[in-house]
Amino acid sequence: MNGALAQVVDAHMGHDLLQPYTTSEVTKALFQMASLKSPGPDVLVPKCKHPEVLSQFMPISLCNVVYKIASKAIANRLKPILDKIISPSQSSFVPGWLISDNILLAFELNHFLNNKTQGRQGWMALKLDVSKAYDKVEWSFLEQVSSQSSQAVKDMLEIYKSASEGEQDGTLFGPPVADSSL
Repeated sequence: MNGALAQVVDAHMGHDLLQPYTTSEVTKALFQMASLKSPGPDVLVPKCKHPEVLSQFMPISLCNVVYKIASKAIANRLKPILDKIISPSQSSFVPGWLISDNILLAFELNHFLNNKTQGRQGWMALKLDVSKAYDKVEWSFLEQVSSQSSQAVKDMLEIYKSASEGEQDGTLFGPPVADSSL
């Protein structure tokens, strides 16, 4: 892995990405969420076997809401620099491109390989799984990649890792506000 990745987030971009979130950024992210859609499980968790009154239920955890707002705020910060940090070959992540554009690219590559008649240099194509690859990435891989990246990338990875592990202590948007553990 050493040296396999070019650093695309420069110091200036990293500095901008790591600034504390402002109230307006959090508000914007909140209002960009679908107003009539639940951001996660919306249930009361019972404290005993057969609860009869409201006090016998644990309060609804809002960790999913905090994570959704945090993700949206981070995405809003990343949008202006996406064209600088995403390779054009990663077409499904480029605004305005469709994952189906890769079908045309694959067809053209196949046509080239089938019609190549000159030269001694060999060519090959790989067919890889195009299912939701981002759902299958291991944290250990991301940590290894981030070890070669800027401090901004390392910090962003820590934020996502904390959110995915349910570490909700209110520090994402400023100083800790309360211990949210039940």
